[in-house]
Amino acid sequence: MREISGIVARLIDTFVKNYNTKGNIWGIDIPTWQLEYGEKPSENSSSLVLATKEITIRAIKEAIFEFLLKEELDILDSEILASDEFRKFVESRLDRNLEPYLTTIRNLEKLVRLHDPLAFSYANFSLAPELLYFDPNIHKSLIKPVLEKIKALPSNEIFVYDPLEYYALKPYEEFIEKKVGYALEVLSNKTSVAEKFVVKEPCLLTRKFGFDLHGIIGRLLDNLIFHPLSGNLTVCCGEFMWFVAPKIAFNNAREVLRMLSHYSRRILIICPSAAFLFKIAKLFDDELRGIEIRDLLDILAR
Repeated sequence: MREISGIVARLIDTFVKNYNTKGNIWGIDIPTWQLEYGEKPSENSSSLVLATKEITIRAIKEAIFEFLLKEELDILDSEILASDEFRKFVESRLDRNLEPYLTTIRNLEKLVRLHDPLAFSYANFSLAPELLYFDPNIHKSLIKPVLEKIKALPSNEIFVYDPLEYYALKPYEEFIEKKVGYALEVLSNKTSVAEKFVVKEPCLLTRKFGFDLHGIIGRLLDNLIFHPLSGNLTVCCGEFMWFVAPKIAFNNAREVLRMLSHYSRRILIICPSAAFLFKIAKLFDDELRGIEIRDLLDILAR
């Protein structure tokens, strides 16, 4: 246990250095010029839906998780993070991995623009939620410049779709002088689908923050199945675990997919973390490849 604690401590040091030099804890550049567009929030935008680079950083995480499993590694340490082999592998996967996360942000913008007077903004910064999880004091000092930028936005409240963005911003409401809300609460794009989807709820929102996602999602989409282990019983898909215990996280994601697939082979996700964890679980387990995984925003924005 002491050895693992030491590895994590060194990893946190590397995360901080990477964030200060590369703008994200993984130390790998990610192209987001495709999202450098759209209106800036105006003085009249009392409510703002915000998307950050945190969503697209899942493309990096997806590649790292694949690398850890391919190499049968027990943990990501700072030496691996700095190795040429690791960096080349991750960078070789970025173009392939990135598009679904770009699409998530584009879909969110498309839906928000249907709701006047809501405004949408993309912010090209990371919120480093992993550091909040492992060391809240380091996290607060590290992202203070980002919080200052958010504080300067003219809106009185901000809404985010990504559960990690919500998790990383909610503790700082007093500092940024804004209420932080969940974006699906302010959308009203009711849609019907012929197929039945079983819902994988984000455990951060249901278990940590107590959201009633049955009501929120049911207001947006018909024909849904909610697993008995949902709400405050929702099973985690492996975020915050996948890089310190990748084999356990893989088994966890695989079993969650199997559990949900007993109710439907079509799974609805509402979290970019579930997207990359389930995608890699399917990659390494042939029995899961017939399962369809769809993001809620993709269906709503059709």
